[in-house]
Amino acid sequence: MSEFVLPLIVLYAIAVAILGNVLITEYITQRIRTPINTLVYGVNEIASGNLNHRIQYNVGDEFDAACSHFNEMASRLLDMVEQRQADENSRKELIAGISHDLRTPLTSVKMCIEGIKNGVASTPEKQEKYINIIQRKTEDIELIFGTFGK
Repeated sequence: MSEFVLPLIVLYAIAVAILGNVLITEYITQRIRTPINTLVYGVNEIASGNLNHRIQYNVGDEFDAACSHFNEMASRLLDMVEQRQADENSRKELIAGISHDLRTPLTSVKMCIEGIKNGVASTPEKQEKYINIIQRKTEDIELIFGTFGK
């Protein structure tokens, strides 16, 4: 009987060691998997356009710093996107302003040319007046391009 006790004890010790190893491995894996899944979820949220997403992770382990850096990166990315949108709006306003500023003198030039062509400016004095208007308006256009070109 004692011949079987020692092998049974060794077998039991091996089984306990294997079970202990499995439990410790599962515990460590879960401690790593949870924060990694949290980070992956955060990355997916940002990638899908939710730039307001922040990771809530304050366990006090090695992943705290990574999650903090992730949140900092997300904040900077949101700031950059908002700045880009503001720049785009400014650009659109500038183009609208330039377009408006050009339309007014061009309309005057066009009307003066039509007046000369259609005989509205029939006298040399009227023609001279229309030509002077065209000249002033083209100078206005040059001024507009000079202002925006700087």
